[in-house]
Amino acid sequence: MGANTPFSGPPARRGRFSGRDLSFWWKAGGVAFLVAGVLWALGLVGLWSLKGPSTSSLLVVGLTQVPYATPTGTPSPTWTPWPSPTPSPTLPGAAQGFGIGVYVQVFGTQGSRLRFREAPGLSAAVRFLAQEMEVFRIEEGPVLKDGYVWWYLVAPYSPERAGWAVQDFLKPLPTTPAP
Repeated sequence: MGANTPFSGPPARRGRFSGRDLSFWWKAGGVAFLVAGVLWALGLVGLWSLKGPSTSSLLVVGLTQVPYATPTGTPSPTWTPWPSPTPSPTLPGAAQGFGIGVYVQVFGTQGSRLRFREAPGLSAAVRFLAQEMEVFRIEEGPVLKDGYVWWYLVAPYSPERAGWAVQDFLKPLPTTPAP
């Protein structure tokens, strides 16, 4: 075979390192890898011992049974009273059944009739005189004036018959009459 055949080429050049040199580096790398692995394994063992108790002992502690009271039945609800409201001052006549919207009847005048006034008080002008047994509806009041309790009353049959009258000559009717 001649120098110019396709299978021939320039002579093979050897690099800086020979095959023998490469085997040295392979061996040195393997040893370094082995030493690093051993050190890593020892480090894990060392860290494992620094961690404290093992997880299995923690599980045993975590699964310890704690005694508890067994229920004996459903507790019955207890009644808690609501606080009572602060008492408001009572209106004069409220205990006797007087109040707004209540129908009252004139009584006890012995035929003298009851004076209905333009305003509460004895000095107010008289509007009209109501007959004994006449019925009125309470619209306003009570007002305390001149030692009397006054109510503003309106006749259910005639709105013009309205004015302030003294409670002493009135009595509340038990039921509301139809107008």
